[in-house]
Amino acid sequence: MTDPITPSMTQSADKPVRRASFMFEATLEDVSRVAQALRFFIPPEVPEEAKSEMEIGVVEAMTNIVKHGYGSSEHGVIEVSYSLSAGVITIELRDQGKPISSEMLFGGDDAVFDFNPQDIDSLPESGMGMSLMRNTFDQIDYESANGSNLLRMVKHVQALPGNE
Repeated sequence: MTDPITPSMTQSADKPVRRASFMFEATLEDVSRVAQALRFFIPPEVPEEAKSEMEIGVVEAMTNIVKHGYGSSEHGVIEVSYSLSAGVITIELRDQGKPISSEMLFGGDDAVFDFNPQDIDSLPESGMGMSLMRNTFDQIDYESANGSNLLRMVKHVQALPGNE
């Protein structure tokens, strides 16, 4: 992966837009780099809680692409783009791995979080990732066509008081 690019600021008709985009190899090692780039991209006035939620969701999505989309036998690339406009952060992940099934993406519920953390045997083996993503973003869209998958995650953020 190349070093994260400094986000560019452009001016639309009435509001600033901030964008960053880069590509990297689909490896678990690069997942943390994407999280670091996200932290760099998000303006300091966005509350820490919102930053952490987005980081958790993006790391989970990236890990799913690496492990399940490409698997251990495939080498691939993931394109990541971030944009910020009018208090809305949009994160897009594009890959050419195995598509996510609709059942996996939109099925299930938050019952996966109903377990006793003191009882190791009750911990779910899988399924928490998609629930985490759904709970950390306000909107998730997914499309797959012509061998390309696009996961779009949207989070509405508000600046900290006094930093607007």
